[in-house]
Amino acid sequence: MTNTRIAVIGMGQIGRRHLQALTRIDRPIHIQVVDPSPSALQQARKAYHDMKPPRYPQHVEYFSRLDSLSPHLHLAIIATTAEVRKATVEQLLRLKNVHRLILEKVVFQYPDDFVNINKVLQEKNVKTWVNCPLRIYPFFSGTKKKYKMPNKGTSSY
Repeated sequence: MTNTRIAVIGMGQIGRRHLQALTRIDRPIHIQVVDPSPSALQQARKAYHDMKPPRYPQHVEYFSRLDSLSPHLHLAIIATTAEVRKATVEQLLRLKNVHRLILEKVVFQYPDDFVNINKVLQEKNVKTWVNCPLRIYPFFSGTKKKYKMPNKGTSSY
């Protein structure tokens, strides 16, 4: 059985947290990390090695370019900034065969980006999720209830 190939693209704080979380996965995996910044890649290496060793074998590679990734990826996690996310997704899907995709929020900055990327995802049959965990925290759901907006068509005056 071949190892599951997972790419984590973008090694800011969120990308590093995804990388660290992968140490807990319940099977052997091949992780490929991408960030154009050498210092971000170095921080990623440190964050990964500071974790408790994984229970199952893992192979981790660090790259500065998307074209260095394996041609086939079971999962890609896009944790870049929103301003480059659209271009990153387009380039990744043009260069590689990706089965599943996780996008960090804020997903895109412009409404047309959603339409354009959605079309490509459908054409390539890529299952995609958006990671937006804040909505599950009690503080945020309580805030929503506390500051409930008026229904459409009504005035708050």
